[in-house]
Amino acid sequence: MIRVTRRVIRFLGWLLTPVIAWAAAFLGGRIGAQLAVFVESPKRGFVVMVLGAGIFAAAGTWLWAWAIRRSARLQVWSRRRARQRRAERAAEAKQNVSK
Repeated sequence: MIRVTRRVIRFLGWLLTPVIAWAAAFLGGRIGAQLAVFVESPKRGFVVMVLGAGIFAAAGTWLWAWAIRRSARLQVWSRRRARQRRAERAAEAKQNVSK
């Protein structure tokens, strides 16, 4: 059961990745648009806005993926499940020896 729960949570986390990237791109575009006001050329202002969106989207996606991979809760569940598997194997080995 824990294994299934862990996989579902991880799957949902990965499904949230595009939402996180979109939100980060929106924030970066907004900050880039605020900075673009100080640029003289409209084309350069647009480039500043697009670069801000791209940089923030890439950074947000990278940070989100990093957070999912390093999630302490997921790691605890993984360790707990590994301990359970070892205990089950030991119990099976013990039963096989006693037969």
